[in-house]
Amino acid sequence: MNAMASKRSRSLGAVLIAASAWLSGSVWAANSSGLEIQFKGVQPSDSVSVSRLPGLPVNVAYRILVRNPVTNPNTINQVVFTGSTYVAGYAGFVSLDGSSPNCPVVVPPVNMSVTSVSCQIGQLRSGDSREFFLLFQTPNVGTLETKIKFDGHTQFSMGGSSSSTASTYDKDLDPVYIDLTTSVPDGPNGYNKKVKTVLSTDGGTFFTGIGGTVNPNNQWSAKVAIPATSVVTNNEIHLLPDDLPPTSFTCAPGYYCYGLSSHISILDASQVDVKLVLDPDQTNSYLTITLRQDASSLALKNPFPAIGDIKIFYNAAPTLDIADVGTVVLDCSPALPTAGHPCIFGRDASNLSKNKKSGYYEWTIHAKDNGKYTQ
Repeated sequence: MNAMASKRSRSLGAVLIAASAWLSGSVWAANSSGLEIQFKGVQPSDSVSVSRLPGLPVNVAYRILVRNPVTNPNTINQVVFTGSTYVAGYAGFVSLDGSSPNCPVVVPPVNMSVTSVSCQIGQLRSGDSREFFLLFQTPNVGTLETKIKFDGHTQFSMGGSSSSTASTYDKDLDPVYIDLTTSVPDGPNGYNKKVKTVLSTDGGTFFTGIGGTVNPNNQWSAKVAIPATSVVTNNEIHLLPDDLPPTSFTCAPGYYCYGLSSHISILDASQVDVKLVLDPDQTNSYLTITLRQDASSLALKNPFPAIGDIKIFYNAAPTLDIADVGTVVLDCSPALPTAGHPCIFGRDASNLSKNKKSGYYEWTIHAKDNGKYTQ
């Protein structure tokens, strides 16, 4: 399926054609005209969630560029790039330039004891390069002090043939660290309120809480399913407020919101702050977003509301102002969803108990892009 990226505020082993660019990273060259090895960034860029298995393997992606510049007339042989992490398991690779770096393909589940991968790039003629993501799965435990360390090591030889062993070089890139969020449920970084992960071009699902479940202590949740696309995605759900009880407020004339906010971010991981927008011509290609609200929260309104009486609001360009809710989400139709205009595909009240003391309401939303949802 195709995906487009628009500027606003991202199977393993697949080939991906993508535009340039993250932050620049460390670069090393064998000599003034030799092989260049560059670390071009990590996504997510600051911290990544712990995995919650079964159901939620979480990935972090490291972007690597290996290049024989056009200024070097010599062919470089036997190029091998090895990426290693501390505490994360190798989950696969995605090429960014159409040429495979010949890294091993991973068939799930990920073996968490395999924390290193060697990519047999081979021969690079003058001007040739390989640019790719290496994906690693995070462990299912972590503390505020836990960091994932990534090391990059390259070996190659300079000679006239691919079998040359003369003039062999090797070099380590500077290590890279990323925080691993805690494995506790509550608080601003708890998994009930936040999840951050990278997904390959295969797509996948991520959610808050344990499988998106809700209860009186965790009153709302969000789950997102991304279809297969042409890009690696950098994804986050952040429920606000994340450290205080939600507060009801007037969000439309004559209508009070419960104060439950779900910020969903899905970016093209190969670019900087570029939102993923699914192809409008592919009517069956959309994000599937599931929002749940616990009975204990629903009971704040008197009388207890029917599911059809509750409005969901959407803001395509959200701010941290919880009152900035945007517009009401309409039901799906042949004209919806479109970019910036999600729609409600289904409402489910069957999980609410007869006495309305337990259970939850559930909404299924189809969307072409991401933003903030408010209940």
